[in-house]
Amino acid sequence: MSEQHPADAELRRQLARAEARLKRERAARRESEDIAEATLRRLYLRQADVDLLSQVTSIANSAQEFESAFLDAMVLIRRASQWQVAHYFLPAKDDPTVMVSSGVWSGEPDDPFLDELRSATSGMRFPPGSGIPGEAYLQGATWEEDIAASRNFPRQQWLTGGSAFAFPILIGKEVVAVMEFLRSSPRRPQQGLLEIADVIGIQLGRVVERARARQSESGHRTSLQDVVAQRTADLIAARNRAEAQSDARSTLFSTVSHDLQTPLHAALADIEAAASAPDSGEHLARAVSHLIELGQRIRALVELAAPTDANADHPRVVDLSRVLDDVIAAHDAARRHRDTSLDVAVVFAQSDEVLVDVERFRRIIYTLLAGRLIEQSAGPVRIRLEVRATWADLTLDEPDPGSEGTTLGLARQLAHAAGGEICVHALPDRRRRIEVRIPVAVQGRHRRGIGRRILLVDDIAVTRQISAAMLTRMGAVVDTAENGQQALDVLREHEYALVLMDLRMPIMGGLEASRLIRAGEAGGERCDVPVVALTAHSAPGDADRSLLAGMDAHLTKPFTYDELRATVLLYVPELAEGTSRPG
Repeated sequence: MSEQHPADAELRRQLARAEARLKRERAARRESEDIAEATLRRLYLRQADVDLLSQVTSIANSAQEFESAFLDAMVLIRRASQWQVAHYFLPAKDDPTVMVSSGVWSGEPDDPFLDELRSATSGMRFPPGSGIPGEAYLQGATWEEDIAASRNFPRQQWLTGGSAFAFPILIGKEVVAVMEFLRSSPRRPQQGLLEIADVIGIQLGRVVERARARQSESGHRTSLQDVVAQRTADLIAARNRAEAQSDARSTLFSTVSHDLQTPLHAALADIEAAASAPDSGEHLARAVSHLIELGQRIRALVELAAPTDANADHPRVVDLSRVLDDVIAAHDAARRHRDTSLDVAVVFAQSDEVLVDVERFRRIIYTLLAGRLIEQSAGPVRIRLEVRATWADLTLDEPDPGSEGTTLGLARQLAHAAGGEICVHALPDRRRRIEVRIPVAVQGRHRRGIGRRILLVDDIAVTRQISAAMLTRMGAVVDTAENGQQALDVLREHEYALVLMDLRMPIMGGLEASRLIRAGEAGGERCDVPVVALTAHSAPGDADRSLLAGMDAHLTKPFTYDELRATVLLYVPELAEGTSRPG
């Protein structure tokens, strides 16, 4: 073996030193790159943390209620920090140091991890130091890297693993809530998030502090509000007493009117009959004049006793389907933002235009639809309006809110004032049916009778005798009945040109009998027989009630022969031939 040349040995040593130096330089460069990358990452995370803190602070400064602030902050942190689920705890009512679930969660709806956490957390209580909520209560921001390996995570028996992070929301040193964030896989602590968590908790605590300040300020007003409320209650009670007294006064005068005018009518008719005799004297004419004046004064007394109301509702002839459309259109704007749809059907059995207390009908519909917005019950509302000869039936099938509420009570009062009623029935699937019935009358044509036969219906014998005598003088053939039921029975057997009907009678009154006649209960061919109310009732609203019951006119007792004749001739023109005023 030949000897190595000294120059070659030196060259190899130089190459070895160069390779070693190159390795050191490469290692140093890699280390520098790693340091630079780590520094840039820390700067990025720090900026992200600063941005997150800034956004949460903005939420806290603008929020009026802590619930909305907590939810917005919870969603923001969950998404920015890549957590699957977020949730917050509140102090228990019986012990403010124990944390219980608020029931408010943030996460993807179809995430099974969210469902597992809800089930595991429901009903649990976390005293100080218990679980991650209890640790956050005592120590501030807390991170659980691996739930499965934790010795202090009471919910781990329902979970397969994961990580958790929580921090307290503070007012000074008082913990008013604990917010937690979880994911289904282990995760190493993020120092930046831990550092800003306590600051976030203080910012959100200020929202609760402001809410408490507003509540305290409201409490200072309580005594004044109590005084105002009591005064308002006293005024309402006084108004109710005044209205009750007014109603009692009106009822009294109406009764007095009836009791006075019925015998007055009999006396007037007898005197008129006597005055028609050839040997009657001048004193009978004066007596007739005095009795007429007395009757006029009684009517004026009743009108004076009646409550005045410039805005009193009166029946009008309208198309009820248009009224319903107008009210629904008024609700469309408010309903557009609710999970509510309206399905409307209108059925007319006869005429599309009817006489009805339209303002109360409109207010009933408006009140019931307004109730849907107030109660915020989701689901479709089906409305059906059916108009018949004597009634309008409005049916609403809607979600059942669980109680009648004030709007339904108000609608009942309106229906009663219109002479109708409201019934409520439970339906399957947590729905209910509201049935509204109010009286209507088919108008728009003048009814005329055929022939000279008239049915006179009155429960007072002397009134029947005197009125029948007047009608006989006109040339009419008169039959009589004592109540509404007898009138229906007679109408089924005979045809009449006109029915003269008293309103207040035993067994069946005139209003009910008129409705049944119009509904065909006396026979379909009798539906259009003219019906005129003859009554001693002259209180405001009596004429309206007669028209709504399907009657054609309203004649108040006591009436003279001329007044009765003028009314009868409107409906029985055949009596105009060869008749004149007696005497």
